[in-house]
Amino acid sequence: MNKSLPNKNESIDWPVSSDFVKKPNRLIPKIEKYCRSISDMDFEQKYFYQYWKEEWKRKNPVQADLSYIYTYIYELLKNAIQDKNSLLDCISELNALKDCYPEKISQSVYKWITDLFDYSENYLEVYQRLIDNENTWFNVLEINRLLNIKLVLGKQIDGKDLLYFGKALGVYLHNTTIKNIDEAIKMANKYLIQFEREKGLPFLKYIEEKYSYEKRHQEPIFGGILIFHPCYIPYTTFRLYSMSFVVEFMTERVMEINRTLRAKYSKSKKVINEIPLIDLWRLKVHEPFKNPTVIKDNSGCNHEYLQLQNHWVPFRKYECIKCQKIFMCSCDRELAERDRPYQIKEIWVDDICPNCRGLDDTSTVNSGKRMYGSAFYAQHWREIYMERLKIEIEFKHRKNVNSKDNIYKLTNRLSYETENRVRARYGISPIGEAWVPETILFKNLKKVFPDYEVIKHARPGWLGKQHLDVYISQKRIAFEFQGIQHSKPIVFFGGEEGLEKRKKLDIKKEKLCRENNIKLIYVYDGDDYSIYSLKKKLGKYL
Repeated sequence: MNKSLPNKNESIDWPVSSDFVKKPNRLIPKIEKYCRSISDMDFEQKYFYQYWKEEWKRKNPVQADLSYIYTYIYELLKNAIQDKNSLLDCISELNALKDCYPEKISQSVYKWITDLFDYSENYLEVYQRLIDNENTWFNVLEINRLLNIKLVLGKQIDGKDLLYFGKALGVYLHNTTIKNIDEAIKMANKYLIQFEREKGLPFLKYIEEKYSYEKRHQEPIFGGILIFHPCYIPYTTFRLYSMSFVVEFMTERVMEINRTLRAKYSKSKKVINEIPLIDLWRLKVHEPFKNPTVIKDNSGCNHEYLQLQNHWVPFRKYECIKCQKIFMCSCDRELAERDRPYQIKEIWVDDICPNCRGLDDTSTVNSGKRMYGSAFYAQHWREIYMERLKIEIEFKHRKNVNSKDNIYKLTNRLSYETENRVRARYGISPIGEAWVPETILFKNLKKVFPDYEVIKHARPGWLGKQHLDVYISQKRIAFEFQGIQHSKPIVFFGGEEGLEKRKKLDIKKEKLCRENNIKLIYVYDGDDYSIYSLKKKLGKYL
């Protein structure tokens, strides 16, 4: 599969250092706007460009503004793409330009040379250049490219790939990890060996076979150049950074490496509860899934794998990843046909929405819906929206409620009722009647720890007159919901005096928990305490 570039008997000795670059013997006309080719230049600019180009061809490089150098580079790349026999000469000249003008064009040209090797199917050279380039290890797209090249060449992921991919996915590498980077890479290699033993296949091979249905992409190359039609690499690639299995495996292993090395070398005993910046829940809800319903039609496609198009619409559409046909879940049919017929697309199919497939269909609290209401609303906005439609339908069948304006006013007036109906299904008190965030936290913890006693407002003897919002004695963990009254003076809670008293009680409670070997976990207003997030944060207790 690997191909070599065409060889020529003669090579040109280009200047290879910025020391060769001299001042021009004339003024450099400034180029104020983006210049794609010489046709975008005025007369003076064209005149200087021809002078600069002739001097370069004579091996006498002179100083020039960036636009002149890039215009010439674009010419070289365009010629190399149109005539593969000129690839070797083009790469040699590009390397010389990169060495002569390193501060201006080095990184861009290095990447475009790599793209040329990809374009010519010289994958071994692409692999080596990606490995050698320090910038590869700080860019999630470049690491993804490296891993796909390894898959093409039959090579396997190593510890360095795992460690830096996890970092690029949002896991902060502790200073202790960086200081002991060789040990960290060895630990990462051990995780990969363990994975192969458990799964029977190396990591990348397992992804290739297990996730063969995942959409592969023919990625564009020569990014940022607008002078010719888009070019693509000759093979298709996985976007590993958007596959939840890969992201979860990478980030969890890197976090474990952080914790292990910190415990081994750091003097600080402070526990770091780190969460990767990437939204794993969002990846999971949008990734392809096996269609549980057999679909027979005349399209010639069995629609085996579907993918949710957009979670943030009430009536969701699911696309076949092979033929792009659109389906909707039958559980939405009655409401959609009665009240939103214009949103209906294509075919109704049973059991394809997350709820029907037995998955957690609640959104994360930080989903953006938080601005429209409570944390409960942010998690259950879709269910509340559907309940609102049901109320509208109820009103439509009442006498003297015919106009849309009247229906809108009535449903707005009963907006609390809409949310309260949904709250009742989860055993949560109506709006304004209880400490709702604590109740949601309690209910979700009971689902996370179904085999253990989860106590609300627990009063263990060693805590005296105080209580714990939620307590799981068998796991020796407790949870305290920290509302705004714990950090700011609120008149209702006693103002400044109440705040000082509360801070002293909080310090006392934390001290008693520590003395009795209880891990006290604080939950703040606005935190994501959905079932999914709790499982992630409390993984070591499960």
